[in-house]
Amino acid sequence: MRVKVFVDTNIIVDVLVGNRVHSEASKRIFALVFGNRIEGVIAAQSLIDASYILRGEVDVPDFLRNVNKLCNSFNIHYFDTFAINYACNNPTGDFEDDAMYYVARSSFCDVIVTSDKLFKERHQGEDPNIQIMTPEEFVARITVS
Repeated sequence: MRVKVFVDTNIIVDVLVGNRVHSEASKRIFALVFGNRIEGVIAAQSLIDASYILRGEVDVPDFLRNVNKLCNSFNIHYFDTFAINYACNNPTGDFEDDAMYYVARSSFCDVIVTSDKLFKERHQGEDPNIQIMTPEEFVARITVS
């Protein structure tokens, strides 16, 4: 069984910008998805958020080509009423992270990859079936497996 990995928005931004602290490890994760070695999951909202975060930093046609490639390689999941209700009823101080966590759980992901340390602090151990890792931790785990 392939590992099912939820990729947080900051990992997408790392890859699209290419010169951030976690960019190299994040690119390796994307290569694993593109090579069909792991199953990648992203929230549709992450693509919208990335477009907002990266305004003026990336070439629009390049951004659109990359988003198209992501849509053809990753499973895209959506925020629904349940995700919003979860974020409202289980507040950790970051509504977006709470909703993302719900999407990962409801998608039956094995791992959430994020460079947001607070995401990990807020949710690690909440569901014993999901591990939360930095890109570097995940790449090290996959390399060893």
